[in-house]
Amino acid sequence: MKKLLIAVLCLMSVSTFAQELKFGHINTQELMSAMPEYQSAQKQLEDTQLMYAEEMKKLETEFQSKYSTLQQEAEKLDPAIRASRTSEVEKMYENMQTFQQTAQENLQKKAMELQIPISEKIKKTLAEVGAELKLIYIFEIQEGVTPILYYSSQSIDVLPAAKKKLGL
Repeated sequence: MKKLLIAVLCLMSVSTFAQELKFGHINTQELMSAMPEYQSAQKQLEDTQLMYAEEMKKLETEFQSKYSTLQQEAEKLDPAIRASRTSEVEKMYENMQTFQQTAQENLQKKAMELQIPISEKIKKTLAEVGAELKLIYIFEIQEGVTPILYYSSQSIDVLPAAKKKLGL
């Protein structure tokens, strides 16, 4: 009898404990895209990318001009002058390639720099929301990012609470 009573009490405490477990889910990309900081960061990246594209176009135009002139005059030029101009055009081409690579690296670096404070703000907000809602975990449900294939209606979508906390 005593063993039966202990077993019943254990089962009751396990079922009570299981009922208290609360999980949440969120699509952080959806939250991020609603944040003004994200919009500002995207604008900065687009402006920087446009600046690099304009500079690249100038370099390409200058290169094409020099290259066309060299092709038209190549047969008339002294071999030493032709070699000098050919070397100059090749150097311009190499500089274009270097600029393009550097611009791409700088864009990636800038994107990361702009992303860090946004990600930190989201992380802090989700920690606060999770604590307020007494959640054990908040899972990312962005498609293709996480192995979570299913979440039930009992899982709490914390997106509205996170947006409210951020004033969105």
